[in-house]
Amino acid sequence: MELLRKIRGQSGWIILSMVFLVALGRVFFLDARQAPSGKKIIKISHWQMEAGVREALDDAAREYQKLHPDVEIQQIIVGGSNYVSWITTRLIGGAAPDIIALGNMDRGLMLELFQRYFVPLSGEIGKPNPYNAGTSLEGVPWKATYYDDMLGGYMPELIEYYQVPESAFTMRLFYNKTKFREATGLDAPPSDFRAFLGACQQIKEYGRAHGEALVPIANAGKYNAKFIWSRFDQAVNSTLLPAVDVNLDSEQGPEESLIALVGGAVDFRDRRIRAMIEGHDYYNKQCQPAFFAADRMDAAFLFLQQRALMIASGSWDARSYVKQAEFEVGVCDFPMPARDDPEFGKFVEGVAVEELLGGFSFGVNRLSPNADVALDFLKFLSSQRINGKLNEEVQWIPMIRGNKPVPFIAPFWPHFDGVKAGIQLSTGGLNSQLYDELANLNAAGRLNYEGFLKRFLPSFVANGDRWMRQDRRRSWQLAANQDEFVRMAERMKEEQSGQRGSKADALLENEVSRRYNAIELSRRYEEARQASPLPKPSEP
Repeated sequence: MELLRKIRGQSGWIILSMVFLVALGRVFFLDARQAPSGKKIIKISHWQMEAGVREALDDAAREYQKLHPDVEIQQIIVGGSNYVSWITTRLIGGAAPDIIALGNMDRGLMLELFQRYFVPLSGEIGKPNPYNAGTSLEGVPWKATYYDDMLGGYMPELIEYYQVPESAFTMRLFYNKTKFREATGLDAPPSDFRAFLGACQQIKEYGRAHGEALVPIANAGKYNAKFIWSRFDQAVNSTLLPAVDVNLDSEQGPEESLIALVGGAVDFRDRRIRAMIEGHDYYNKQCQPAFFAADRMDAAFLFLQQRALMIASGSWDARSYVKQAEFEVGVCDFPMPARDDPEFGKFVEGVAVEELLGGFSFGVNRLSPNADVALDFLKFLSSQRINGKLNEEVQWIPMIRGNKPVPFIAPFWPHFDGVKAGIQLSTGGLNSQLYDELANLNAAGRLNYEGFLKRFLPSFVANGDRWMRQDRRRSWQLAANQDEFVRMAERMKEEQSGQRGSKADALLENEVSRRYNAIELSRRYEEARQASPLPKPSEP
């Protein structure tokens, strides 16, 4: 009996473990599965477990197999954080699938894997995609058939295209249309920030009046919260960009933000910095208690169980929400403060700009015995007709010109006109970790703006020193070594073929540019540090 009670007490973990083992067994089964005699087997791996993805790729594979009866396409899906370690091990061991989705990992590791194990595509993207015959894109270079000119598959550090994108993604606010109307009398959440907060208050009052534990927004501290906060931050801090953009590329990076904050070009007590922290608090009060400790699935369940009427997420979750919800799901943009907002209006110059950049991308394993067939299948996937059909099934944003998102996904179409982010307080290394910890304390109502500064500033320069002088310097050196290796390999290839091309020269130019940028950022940081008004650690 005692043993039985122990087993019952652990039943949740036992079930979870069984599900995991079944999923793992399926991966191994698919990985070991052989093609029927005489057929070429093409294995394609990715981590996308959202509703409809497997089915849409299977449909595309079946259409391809009708054209090529000697080929069989097999999917291998490894979800969550396991994918990165799984595919990295497979690549190093020479046992990776033929077609691979690569992303959601350290940039340096990703570049190294592309360089060593993937087929470069520059020689192919200038040719027409044969599967566009009979469409408006017939005869158009493969690269030019993309809305972003295939930029989503380009690795600037390697001056090479390695991936074939299929979809694009943006973030929006999902809402329960039926219950939102019942609670507020409105058909959709207001676009004005103050009106939105008023609707949230109506939702709380509706919940109390009906005896429901109802919250306006389902949230998770390490996932959904960042979508909400980042859009608000971008709107209120955009005017800081001229003070932060030291390399004048009209963008801000973590190194530039660190330099500006350490050197005092941007003061932590700037009203726009304060607006970021205090703006988060308005949103935090509309979410479930202790949301900062919740994960992505916790927030999704709260929304789908109708205990929260809104949730922030990306277009990748759209079909999953619609399929699982027992109510009509709506999509709208995030609310923004109006120009006449008494607290934030003076900082807002426009909506946050977004990019239409290719994702859900695949590359070809250089060691694949059927690399030519794998590449041909990717051309098929990225043809106008198949790309449109795939994204219609999955309800994602298509990347091939002439295709448009289905009506439900239309609100996810990016804002091409707007303002860019001006600064980020999560500036790398230990500062990023500390920022996340303090953001959670702020979300819990245990830390206000002044308390945030009191905890964040004392170690800001010391953490910045470690990141710039050790972590970033090491990364830059590794990148420089990699640049030199790639350039020398390309030069040797050109000499062996007897044809001196321009790629090695372009690689050298890129290498020099990256080295200069690294040296210049290091120099700027040391100058900023010398003039810093912030507490500095004593020098050894």
